[in-house]
Amino acid sequence: MEKLRELASCLGAHCGNVQTRLEEGGPVSTILRVAKEIGASLIVLGALGHRRLPEKLLGGVAESVVNHSEIPVLVLRARP
Repeated sequence: MEKLRELASCLGAHCGNVQTRLEEGGPVSTILRVAKEIGASLIVLGALGHRRLPEKLLGGVAESVVNHSEIPVLVLRARP
């Protein structure tokens, strides 16, 4: 959580209201639910992309959030 707070602080200087939360539940449904609850204008996700198929650029959670979100999603790919 401390790393998330540091990142939120850096982003907040440029983006206005940045929130970090720790929630329980399935990752996709929880991310989408919380985004709707707080009236988010953007979802930012990190993606590791552990899939073995080279044509799959995103991990399963990131891909599902992108496909089901009603608001824009920014996916940041982690370096291997």
